Amino acid sequence: MYAAIKMILKPYESKLRIEREHLLRLMPSRIDCLVIKKDGNTQIDMDVFRFFRKHNVIEFKGYDDKLNIDVLWQSIAFAAQYKANEKKLNAIWMDEITMSSGIWN
Repeated sequence: MYAAIKMILKPYESKLRIEREHLLRLMPSRIDCLVIKKDGNTQIDMDVFRFFRKHNVIEFKGYDDKLNIDVLWQSIAFAAQYKANEKKLNAIWMDEITMSSGIWN
């Protein structure tokens, strides 16, 4: 498929960079904290956790880090990877997942 894409885009090769594979991370992706409700109906009576659903992906950042759009996208990517890693199709539904990012130390 790579060769076909290169051939199709040959007229634009001076304006494009086409990579066969692109390594996304040097280290394995790891979710900083994952909170799973054993019973999806469990209510947590603490304001900061009240929005939790069944699966909750939490990304911690240090004081020196910034919360920005890339941190948001990283959290979305981690939640998507977490969902997609299940062996059974739709074992985890997207509406069962929350994502949180914050500065914690």
